[in-house]
Amino acid sequence: MATLDGKRALITAGAGGIGLSIAKAFAEAGAKVHGCDIDEAGLRDLKALLPGIGTTVCDIADRGSVQRMMVEATAALGGLDVLVNNAGIAGPAASVEDMDPEAWEAMLRVNLTGTSLLHDEVGAHRFHKDLGGRSAPAAGLRGPCFKERSHGGARRVQRVGKPVDKRFVDPSDIAALAVFFASKAGRSISGQMIPIDGDSQSAC
Repeated sequence: MATLDGKRALITAGAGGIGLSIAKAFAEAGAKVHGCDIDEAGLRDLKALLPGIGTTVCDIADRGSVQRMMVEATAALGGLDVLVNNAGIAGPAASVEDMDPEAWEAMLRVNLTGTSLLHDEVGAHRFHKDLGGRSAPAAGLRGPCFKERSHGGARRVQRVGKPVDKRFVDPSDIAALAVFFASKAGRSISGQMIPIDGDSQSAC
């Protein structure tokens, strides 16, 4: 298992769901963790579950709230090495003509403006590594193996063996990937989109 001994990590939307799983996984891997969320009661539950964790109530769509949270988080952590930019909302699921403009704008404020605000603030606090935007539940995958084939002078990696397991991915799967990215093992990976969907969106 990858270790994060000494890493100082800020996890947004850390009070529940995927964020909670990531906070637990980071703490278990040895990181010093600070979680923020708009859910104050959820943060109290998080602190009860992980007594050593720091928490701050924060609305990432609000610049002042983000600025105050970053001051508190970096002070509590003694700096910042990793940002897990997990916060996000699904937004409206409707046709263009039926879409509620306020719901659309709320989604943009959280998913786009909020992400941008966090990047601005962590840059001001000597931020080191970003684990990108929020991952969404998708299909999972168990026990694949891979083989390499030559095709037209290029090498192709193809999944073979057991078929994919069509299930919703467990938040702990996403948390394990986040720990890998933040560890030394993932230090050469940057700017990549890694789907955890059991290959459900592509066909080999």
